[in-house]
Amino acid sequence: CADIAERGGAAVDIETAGAVPAVPSEIRRAITDIAIAVLTTVSSRARITVTAADEGIVVSLVADSPADPPSLHYDRVMLEHQRDGENLWVEVRWNGQ
Repeated sequence: CADIAERGGAAVDIETAGAVPAVPSEIRRAITDIAIAVLTTVSSRARITVTAADEGIVVSLVADSPADPPSLHYDRVMLEHQRDGENLWVEVRWNGQ
């Protein structure tokens, strides 16, 4: 999803940690939909972190984006977000079970 922001001229930093487990397609789609919604509105910079955690994953985004993430409708996927001025922090967590 990072190329969406990069094509708009934003600098994007991507970090990964750990071996990411197999993620069911519907969960993967839910996570990427949130990332796409944020990354399409980035002004100049974004950082994406994907971390393997307890047989699941945590995807965090920090961006100068005016948009709030869309709502999420999956029981096993948790979404948190906070705003500090123009900066938006989003975390999506899937526990893998």
